[in-house]
Amino acid sequence: MKEKDLKNKLLLATNDELIEFIKEEFKSENLSLEHYKSNLGLLKKMDEDTINTSISRMVEMESRYDNTKTYSLAIPLILAIIAGYSLTLEGLEIWGSILSLVLNVVVLIKVVINIGEGNGKKATASYFKELLGSIKN
Repeated sequence: MKEKDLKNKLLLATNDELIEFIKEEFKSENLSLEHYKSNLGLLKKMDEDTINTSISRMVEMESRYDNTKTYSLAIPLILAIIAGYSLTLEGLEIWGSILSLVLNVVVLIKVVINIGEGNGKKATASYFKELLGSIKN
């Protein structure tokens, strides 16, 4: 990888592309020590503006991928709406309960999957932010 390519990735890649790039080039368990040191050397050659902008992007990504705040507010609301809807099914109380249970389980599974994905991206952003911070100092 060239210094220009690294700079372009850090500054221009989408958040998802950048997270994947960081995982592949700086965090992968399959990286050789030489490859990691080479990439670290390229980071150290980056100008201060690039490092600062990259750190800012990592902070923004940490915030964006922190799903715990969003879901802690949304889950009770969604479950209440589903439960309320199931009560409107007059004469079908058992089916309303079954529908409510199924929808609640589907929503909770989706939430758990999203939180897991977000936490992995947040952890990668945190790792890279700390790495950039150590290079900056």
